[in-house]
Amino acid sequence: MGAFRSIASRRVSGQDPSLRQGAQKKGIRKSTVNDYHYDMDDAAIYCSELIYKAFRTATGEELGHLQKLGETPLEPYEPVIKQLEGGQVPLERLMITRAPLRGPQLEKVFEQKE
Repeated sequence: MGAFRSIASRRVSGQDPSLRQGAQKKGIRKSTVNDYHYDMDDAAIYCSELIYKAFRTATGEELGHLQKLGETPLEPYEPVIKQLEGGQVPLERLMITRAPLRGPQLEKVFEQKE
């Protein structure tokens, strides 16, 4: 399970059919490019960004909260970030990570701990 030592799966509570269409309304397609820079723009998208934007598009609500890259634990990833970003770590870049993607709108459907 890697560095995180556990895995959990969550889904939107309830059965609101509009939530299933959030990604389509956002215009996200299978061919969308993976965003290795973790920008919140729409040129490319990363996993947590997809969930965040699809939920916001479908409901108008925020799921979790955006945080600055500099507020996250960077140490293990800093060399790769510097390489991708041309030498500088964009500490002020707003992003959504998996940790804040929790809230009363979601229910846990699976969890495995090491």
